[in-house]
Amino acid sequence: MGNQDFVIKRANTAEEAIALGLEQLGKTAEQVNIEVLGEGAKGFLGIGKRMAEVKITPKYDLKAAIRLFLKELTVAMNLIVDVEIREGSKNVKVILSGENMGLLIGKRGQTLDAIQHITNLVVNKNSARYVNVIVDTENYRQRRRDNLEDLAVKLGRRVKLSGKSITLEPMTAAERRIIHSALEKEGYVTTRSAGQEPFRYIIIEPK
Repeated sequence: MGNQDFVIKRANTAEEAIALGLEQLGKTAEQVNIEVLGEGAKGFLGIGKRMAEVKITPKYDLKAAIRLFLKELTVAMNLIVDVEIREGSKNVKVILSGENMGLLIGKRGQTLDAIQHITNLVVNKNSARYVNVIVDTENYRQRRRDNLEDLAVKLGRRVKLSGKSITLEPMTAAERRIIHSALEKEGYVTTRSAGQEPFRYIIIEPK
């Protein structure tokens, strides 16, 4: 589709105009929305003849938009990346694979989080409904979740035994939710967030 949002075509009949538009866009009828702006009329002896006019708008291709953006982004980072897209009922998960994926992850996943944030902004700009896109590579997000849950349990037990509070380093909102949830299940300490974004952190306190 490129940057072409729609085409308007005129022909003797609506069917002919649609065919011309589909050919120009390189799309099938299932990939577009068609609006007939005016039906054609033969007239009588050439008098009153009207051309049919149609407006053809390509449907938004979510997967193509995600793949195109991430390909362009990673090429700009001098990376060759394969993009796998899995559509779920609530989220769209994107798995990136290739060499030097550590560059995409960054320190504590900050680069990966930034890529995910920008991808969501770009994809949802033209989407009719909001789509939550999760970008991952080398199963980083699950590994990070497991590490945070283990850390939360260890620190929670330390607080319980010592009776002294522990302040964690600043984390993203998603990471803080993992800590809160893990310790809420344990039940022997309390947690609260403090500070201002992007330096907001968690304090684990004895009950």
